[in-house]
Amino acid sequence: MNEFPKVLENVSLELGKQKDRYKISIETKVDNPLVTIDSFNRQFQLGEKEREAVKLGWNQEAGNTMFHVVNAYTRAAQFEGLPAEASYRLQKVGGAILGMVKYSPIPNKIKSLVSLSW
Repeated sequence: MNEFPKVLENVSLELGKQKDRYKISIETKVDNPLVTIDSFNRQFQLGEKEREAVKLGWNQEAGNTMFHVVNAYTRAAQFEGLPAEASYRLQKVGGAILGMVKYSPIPNKIKSLVSLSW
């Protein structure tokens, strides 16, 4: 019971980080989202069914920010007929991509620090 306040504090800090990442992802423009998605698909070694689901997810979540790219993966995970393992993997990939989004060291500028050239 003595650990409970510490656990709540840690949860609160993590939720704050997630909120910041979502905000940054909304502000991070992506010049060519489909090329970015193809690069992430290769980087995370997605299978054919997973890549097809991401395409369908993109059709529903299309846009020009990292927020839209992340949402394509999490939307893809929700499609009926996709094996549970693939759904879980797509959720994890979306979270990993979101986790790669960080503040730029330049004040008032936002950029994504992922290992891709956009």
